[in-house]
Amino acid sequence: MALSASQQNKVSITFVKHPFIWIFIAYCIGLITAFYLKKNNDYTFLIFLIPLPILLLTVKRNRKKLISISLLFSFIFLGYFLFPNPSIPRQKTQKQGIILRLTQVQQSGPNKFKIIAILQDRKEKNQFKNGEKILLYLKSDPKTIIEENQIILASCAIQPIMNKNNPGEFNAVWFWKTKGINNVAFLQKYDFEILSSSSSFSLNKLISSTNNQLISILSSHLEGKQLALAQAILLGDRSLLSQDTVSSFGATGAMHVLAVSGMHIGIISQLLLFILQGFGKVINRKTGLLLVLLFLWFYALTSGFSPSVVRSVFMFSLLLVAQMTGRNYSSINILFFSAFVLILINPMVFFDVGFQLSYLAMLGIFSIYPIIKDWLNFKNKIMHYFWQGTAVCLSAQCLTVSLCIFYFHQFPNYFLIANLGIMILSTLVMGIGLGIFIFHYIPFFGDWWGKLLGLSIEALIDFLDYIARLPGAVVYGFDISLLFVPLLSLFLFLLVFNKPQKKIWKISAFAMLCLIFQIATQRFSNQEQNEVCFYNNNRFLMTLKINGEIMVFYEIKKTDHLNSIKKIVGDYSKIHTGKIKYIPMKKENLALILNQKNITLHNKYPKKIIQIGALKYCIHFSDTISGVEANKNLIHIKMPWIKTQGSLYYGAKIFALN
Repeated sequence: MALSASQQNKVSITFVKHPFIWIFIAYCIGLITAFYLKKNNDYTFLIFLIPLPILLLTVKRNRKKLISISLLFSFIFLGYFLFPNPSIPRQKTQKQGIILRLTQVQQSGPNKFKIIAILQDRKEKNQFKNGEKILLYLKSDPKTIIEENQIILASCAIQPIMNKNNPGEFNAVWFWKTKGINNVAFLQKYDFEILSSSSSFSLNKLISSTNNQLISILSSHLEGKQLALAQAILLGDRSLLSQDTVSSFGATGAMHVLAVSGMHIGIISQLLLFILQGFGKVINRKTGLLLVLLFLWFYALTSGFSPSVVRSVFMFSLLLVAQMTGRNYSSINILFFSAFVLILINPMVFFDVGFQLSYLAMLGIFSIYPIIKDWLNFKNKIMHYFWQGTAVCLSAQCLTVSLCIFYFHQFPNYFLIANLGIMILSTLVMGIGLGIFIFHYIPFFGDWWGKLLGLSIEALIDFLDYIARLPGAVVYGFDISLLFVPLLSLFLFLLVFNKPQKKIWKISAFAMLCLIFQIATQRFSNQEQNEVCFYNNNRFLMTLKINGEIMVFYEIKKTDHLNSIKKIVGDYSKIHTGKIKYIPMKKENLALILNQKNITLHNKYPKKIIQIGALKYCIHFSDTISGVEANKNLIHIKMPWIKTQGSLYYGAKIFALN
């Protein structure tokens, strides 16, 4: 049956009003399809051609709809063909001479640097190409200055970035892949020589010198934890942050504070607009918006044009330009337009965690915030402002909670209180922090302002520490599948967006209950499962989880290696929760009883025999299994440097215990 004229008009207006929502979705369908099919050289993508002629025939009388559908299919194909072909895994090269240009330099410790470099030339022709990005971990001499745009001659082996595939670990391969980097090299101070430093003007050099100057200003007023947080919040530099600080912020759902994001740019924009209101007689509205726009891009420059800053500034720039035109505009359409431009430039950005969280949070604020804000109405102005802040937090959390559970395996129970306090305190820190870069040059007043900045940062630290120490501050043990992420976000959105009287609300509520039940069941299973885990680690590392207790058996050469072990076990305990106890392994044998299970560990170099109840595990430290009795209850496991079947090189091994 043909559509009436009014119905046809309604369909076309929906697309015309928010075209980039549909264009973005179509383009992403192409990207996702390419991600799953290109790696297998699968051409089943051509099945998308089957419904196309059918759709075109059904809408041949509606020219606008015909154009819309054809356009959407064009963007699906565009996404598919622009998605980069998956890189072929490469073997580690022999140590050789290569010439590198340093493009991004970040200090990660005393005389230690994490660098992104571009391969300029190589002594031996191999599978690596000139212009390819390489991640460098470099340790230099204290007298050597490492800076961007330097050309160095390095003698090193290039190897692919690899995950150790231990439970709950950070996916380094995927993180760097989204930034176009697949390989890594490690340099000691005697492995490289600086050939030249760029003395001429360049944008990278300007960015680096400006950033260093701002860090110098902060370090003249702050130190220790305060300096680390100031650099992270104001400049997006997390190099000085300790693992305890990062964990504290993660436990309260405040990780976004440690990276310059949409929240930071939004706060800066509001602060600047508030200040410019006082000059309303000499600065008109359009000029004020233009000044804010220029300042935002200058701020992006000073923070090193990091991807998170650029996408946030770009998004807010479009909103400011729309306001400058004075015409009616759709914030959501602008949001999707900015996202589309970014993934058009670099399709891999779509798979970046920061990109996903940032845009989902902003989508929640633009779409759900007006609804949540109207739930309560306070006549008191203070209560009204507090409720508005609460509504912002809720709307952002609605669409990001599923991603946080998927990536970080945890849920902060007090996120509402934490984020409300963070909005107030981080606004204070941002306002005072931006002021220190100006007032620093005013004698006495600059010192006083620096102390004020220190107090505001200390207040933020104390507040988050207090939230993190509350009983049940964070719940661990979540391990949901990727399919649950869009489903959870969709049903949460529908629950908020629709009224309880509607049928779709009831369906969404039932679906949400089913999903929550499934997630809770999986989490309970993770908690109650008794298991032994052997880790992919350079030294022997094993955990034994029985009745909610995690016994960690480990070997280390140096005491500072214990921190890396705690990080590995900490990642494991996010999914397989329990009370952790560390037991160092020595040369002598070990026998103990844990929850009515006899556990013995025998050192018989080059192997260890571990018996837990009736089962035995033989850990091999060399590529031979001679002298080990054949036994169906004996499980052979090889240390990571033995790259054969049964090796921990391919990932940790977990065995359930009866």
